[in-house]
Amino acid sequence: MVGLSNESSTFCFDRDELSKTDFNVDAFVVKYKREVGLEKLRDDLDLFLRVLQSNMVDLINRDFADFLNLSTNLVGFDKSITTLKNPLSAMKVDIMKINEILSTQRKQIEEKVREQEAIRKRREIIQSIIDVQKSVQQLNELDDAINLSKIDMSEMIERTIVQFSFISIQLDKCGENEPTVESLKTTIENLRRVFEKRLTTAFMDAYREPNMPLLADSLKGLASISLQTVAEQTFANEIVRPYMEKNIRNILLQSSDISPAFTRTLDFIRTECKAMLYVIERINRECGSHFDFVVNSIFPQLTQCLEESSQNFFSAADPEIFHERYSSWLQFISELESLLSKTSEQNLKNSQTYQHFSSRWDVIVYYQIRFLEISNAIENILVNQPFALNEKIDSSYKTLITSTIFQSIERCWQTNYFLEPLVHQFWKLTLQCIVRFRVWIETFDGKTMDMKFLLNLYIDLKVFCEEVKTFFEKTILGERLTSIISVSPNITRELTNVLDETLSNLMNKSRLDLKNLVIQQLIQRCNDALQSVQDIPRMYRKTNREAPTKPSNCIPTTFRHLQTFVNDFNDTLLTSDECQEFLAITLEEVTKHYYDLCSEILSSVKKMEENIQRLRRVRESSKALSNMTQSMTTSSTASLTDDNKIRLQIQNDVNAFSTELEKLNIDIESSKKLAILNEESRLQI
Repeated sequence: MVGLSNESSTFCFDRDELSKTDFNVDAFVVKYKREVGLEKLRDDLDLFLRVLQSNMVDLINRDFADFLNLSTNLVGFDKSITTLKNPLSAMKVDIMKINEILSTQRKQIEEKVREQEAIRKRREIIQSIIDVQKSVQQLNELDDAINLSKIDMSEMIERTIVQFSFISIQLDKCGENEPTVESLKTTIENLRRVFEKRLTTAFMDAYREPNMPLLADSLKGLASISLQTVAEQTFANEIVRPYMEKNIRNILLQSSDISPAFTRTLDFIRTECKAMLYVIERINRECGSHFDFVVNSIFPQLTQCLEESSQNFFSAADPEIFHERYSSWLQFISELESLLSKTSEQNLKNSQTYQHFSSRWDVIVYYQIRFLEISNAIENILVNQPFALNEKIDSSYKTLITSTIFQSIERCWQTNYFLEPLVHQFWKLTLQCIVRFRVWIETFDGKTMDMKFLLNLYIDLKVFCEEVKTFFEKTILGERLTSIISVSPNITRELTNVLDETLSNLMNKSRLDLKNLVIQQLIQRCNDALQSVQDIPRMYRKTNREAPTKPSNCIPTTFRHLQTFVNDFNDTLLTSDECQEFLAITLEEVTKHYYDLCSEILSSVKKMEENIQRLRRVRESSKALSNMTQSMTTSSTASLTDDNKIRLQIQNDVNAFSTELEKLNIDIESSKKLAILNEESRLQI
């Protein structure tokens, strides 16, 4: 707000806020209500109103003379406007009349131009009809000349091409609704059929002679009158079909092997059709035609011959025959594509014949049969001989199930099993075999399993994982998936990661499970032998046995189990390091168990001694207690009580246990507990 006095600087609000386009009264009041209060805001707004009124009065007083002069200067201005208005109105009427006249004349001119254009077009149509009639007459004369042998075939073809091309151009100019044109089209179609027969005859004669210049001319002639399909069909009926009947049908009827049929078809294309295909390629390039005799003539006749050779041609009931046929088909397509141009190759893939023929192969049924063969082989072993050892001397595997599963994986990728369109299915089946192996191992019950089988399987798993990786790199990636890898190089890394993850579960988890099962069996055998330690108190309490001088039989029995394990499997199934690892883990647990047994016995003996001493003090004067004490005293030999004999026996056993550990040269953490146990028994004696 311009022109306000400096008094406005004392307001509680910014005066520029009131002049903003987005000024909002409610927001303004709420804002300053919180800052200064409504009373202060009201007083400042009242003061601001008075300031505005004062400034407005000052402004009117300052510019009053200008306001008066403005009204004075407008006196007589209406007369001046009226003076100018009349001539301008007259001029407007004149201009409108002239515009109307010009518009009428323009419409008349445009109508005349349209009439002239229609006359010109009609003249062109009539001229085109006349030209077509002349060309038709010339074609009739040409036909007569051919009948009278006045011109040779090459000249006839050349003139035919010119005339039919000219007729086609002129008919396009005539339109669709000309009665004369309709009658001419009938005549032209009759002539087209006449020259179609002559050109196809010339084409066949030129192919059989062979006469490549005449062949090229006849094909150009057929292309000029849009008879490419007729040429291809004629070649199929007169050349290809007789060849198929003579050279291929008998082969298909005599044998289930279809590879000779494909070989002869390729030989036919390479030899008898080579010159013609070269000419056709040049014609297509120069004339813009689309002849494709391999795709539209040879290939349909071949597929028809194959389909008619047997009602069960595509059946997968016999997977061996199906694999042989389908592999031959894929090989044939691959070799055929190498003979074709890029355009022809694409035409082949898009052709209805190719798609229909390819869709009839029972590839899914074939895979289902192979899947059952492979899965049944595995399941039969798992049901009937799950824990059998492999009797084949030259095999890398010691267990029959491992050998069977690896052979099943190999079968998925054997040349007489594998089909490239089923690559994803066979890859999935490969992984399923490995997973089935792992799941089966997870069902093992360590208490009932044969230790030798477990160790053989433990060794086989390591060999199995290494062999599968080698087979994957050499056969699967190196031979079967080369075409897929060339299209999608990243698939190698993806497949490798999936296989590594699957084998890792087998190698790490399943192999560890087998190791633990073997160790648990060893631990159980040793612990069963050590259970007789609990009989030591019964052997010496009130039995007048002599003081023990040798360890209990359970100690050598325990280590005999371990020694048997070493003798049976060290350097035969297990390496020395692996055997030591098994023993170390086993003895760690066995020693802990032995320590717990002995600690429990020593604790029990000590508690019994304390109880007896407590009774002695309570019943010191009791005769029964004196007799009992006397009996205990007289039953001891060489100042050793029964409890001390028990402790001495445990001490002998612990020493023998430690000695056996040293013989095995195994250092375990629990051996320290043996020293503690030995010291406890010694101090209590």
